[in-house]
Amino acid sequence: MAKVRTDWSGGEVEQALTLVPYLLQHPRIPVEEVTATFGIPKQRLFQLLNVLFMCGPSRTPGGMIEVDIEAAESQGVVIVTNADTLNRPIRLSVNDAIPIVLGVRALRELVGEDLQSAADSVLAKLTQALGGEQEGLERVRVELATGDPQVRQVLQEAVTAGQMVVITHRRHDTDRRLEVEPHAVLEIDGVGYLQAWSRLRGDWRVYRLDRISAAELTAEAVHDHGAAPDVRQDWQQRLAEAPMVELELSPQASWVVEYFPVQELTAPEEGDGRRRVRIPVVDPVWLRRLLLELGPRVQLLSTADLPTADLARGLAEEANAALDHYAAVAASRSGGPGPVRTDA
Repeated sequence: MAKVRTDWSGGEVEQALTLVPYLLQHPRIPVEEVTATFGIPKQRLFQLLNVLFMCGPSRTPGGMIEVDIEAAESQGVVIVTNADTLNRPIRLSVNDAIPIVLGVRALRELVGEDLQSAADSVLAKLTQALGGEQEGLERVRVELATGDPQVRQVLQEAVTAGQMVVITHRRHDTDRRLEVEPHAVLEIDGVGYLQAWSRLRGDWRVYRLDRISAAELTAEAVHDHGAAPDVRQDWQQRLAEAPMVELELSPQASWVVEYFPVQELTAPEEGDGRRRVRIPVVDPVWLRRLLLELGPRVQLLSTADLPTADLARGLAEEANAALDHYAAVAASRSGGPGPVRTDA
């Protein structure tokens, strides 16, 4: 007996409703056959049937799905009735269609030309299905920070072909040319990103598409760097659970507000233009490097749950490592002493 491939990641209601079309097509099906087909234990099936008993398109007596629990327990067969609404296409309302249309429009901004035609076809069918109710859709727009369409097209081609690209990436008013091995073009919270292996850093990195001004496709194939981290999976959860630190930024460090998910506490005043922000810290190493990069342009006001002593020690270690590197470079070039180390 072939198993039905089913996504059981949703909640109980979603899982219970997943059973309905199959049960309607197989009236009085034995309990054992259902459990074998869906790969679930008998106890779990009965739990889902009890959930299904409380589902329906309306809460009126005739609007609920009917499940014969007694037949399942005594006769060992599953009988589901009054669920025909789930066995035929349901007409979408404008409220139903809006999130679907917005999702397809957002996806269209990120895919290559070959898939854009498919997205256009889906949008056309949705619009046709709505008939005279299209006006509500036209008032809704989706705007993503996805950068130059031509750059996105090159990046999509590189992902599909498995080829390295050279990108021109802008970070705090400086353009850098970087060799990266593209893995995926993503959208998170309305912002487009390129997930790629950075040859400079020797690690996975994520780059905002609206900060990539150019992308050059090369003939060099990407290498196997193992599984890329799942950027989407726990993005919001990790940010929500991360400790917050409070920073005061000078005008020269204002790019931090645009580049990272900060909570702005005070807008820049007309005077010196400094601003106070709170920013989640998933990785203390990242914070140390940001503080070192900003130098006198930032002041750390509060470290919340982060151990202050550990943070200070880490800053000193990273600063000393950088000074050691500069000292070695200076000594090799001039034969003289390099910079002096700091005290931890």
